[in-house]
Amino acid sequence: MSQYDLIVIGAGAAGSAAAYHAADRGLKVLLLEQFEFDHGKGSSHGASRIIRFSYNREIYVRMAALAFSGWRSLEEVSGQTLMHRTGGINFGPRGEPHFEAMIDGLAAQQIPFELMDAKEGAKRFPQFRFDNDFEVLYQADAALLEASKCVLTHLRLAEQSGASLIQNAAVTSVSASESSVTVIASGSTYSADRLIVAAGAWSNHVLRHLNLQLPLQPVRCQENYFEFEHLQAYEMGSFPVFIAHLLSDYGYPYMPYGLPSVNGSGVKLSLHGGPPINPESPDRTADQALVSTMMAFAARYLTSPVIKLLSSRACLYTMTPDEDFIIDYHPEYHNVVIGACCSGHAFKFSNLIGGFLVDMATEQLPKFDLDPFTLDRFSLPDSR
Repeated sequence: MSQYDLIVIGAGAAGSAAAYHAADRGLKVLLLEQFEFDHGKGSSHGASRIIRFSYNREIYVRMAALAFSGWRSLEEVSGQTLMHRTGGINFGPRGEPHFEAMIDGLAAQQIPFELMDAKEGAKRFPQFRFDNDFEVLYQADAALLEASKCVLTHLRLAEQSGASLIQNAAVTSVSASESSVTVIASGSTYSADRLIVAAGAWSNHVLRHLNLQLPLQPVRCQENYFEFEHLQAYEMGSFPVFIAHLLSDYGYPYMPYGLPSVNGSGVKLSLHGGPPINPESPDRTADQALVSTMMAFAARYLTSPVIKLLSSRACLYTMTPDEDFIIDYHPEYHNVVIGACCSGHAFKFSNLIGGFLVDMATEQLPKFDLDPFTLDRFSLPDSR
């Protein structure tokens, strides 16, 4: 049986970051991934993700400041460019509650931003067409993270620091005591002092072995990448990341968002949410109705015509009831740490959260108040 200081289950954004931080601190680390590394079946693969200060909760504004710093540090260590400053805009009708709360959150944390009406917004950002009653908020620090490149960088650095990385290693058993954990994956048995579970949409499939089920609902989202007629205006350096605060009154079940083209990926347009899905047997066929919805969005709010759809793929969100993260210890085993850092907005924080998870696993106090992310805010069923 192989013995480690720490086992990490899941090599997505949070798990890869945890493996990197742990190995960098000198721990003997094993990372287990049920599929191949940087697979497209979960939540962390793809061309891009948004990193931003513009949140309607102050806790996330404060976390964003640490996350920006963490990615810059990772760039220095790795020699890779992972984050591209694009600026970001939020737009929607005046008085929209999330929009107003976002303004309050930025002001409370003294994050600079500009607020403008539709006319001024269209002048500043000629790629957009805004309704007359819209407000436009611009925050200059918003950026784009190259998602797959971030995950692979964490994995490479973890391995360079001595971590053992095993892909195609599906977990079939997990047991724990107060001082050790044992994991069986693809027929091999591994033991460690501590365990971090960062399995995304498969978290409950792992945690059921430890008599725990979390209130997590995987949902099927879809990334859509489009080619526009005036390509240069929609590439990094010209086109800001954006979030449109438009819901049912505008025909959208979830908020639309978008990012510029990255290395020829095309402009990413999608909705922040989707229908429930079982990650074990997901239908990954592109939803053509959603593609049409995003093309109609582009026709109304973007000024350049769409030439064609370049690609479309499913991306899983794993939603908690309140859309906040779960970062906590197992209720029975203090040497088991859970990072269900999900709900579709965790990627930007993953480098930071990976460090938090390692802090907790090694009995160090994270330099951030994680009380809002504890399990005791939910009434958990007794799974025993």
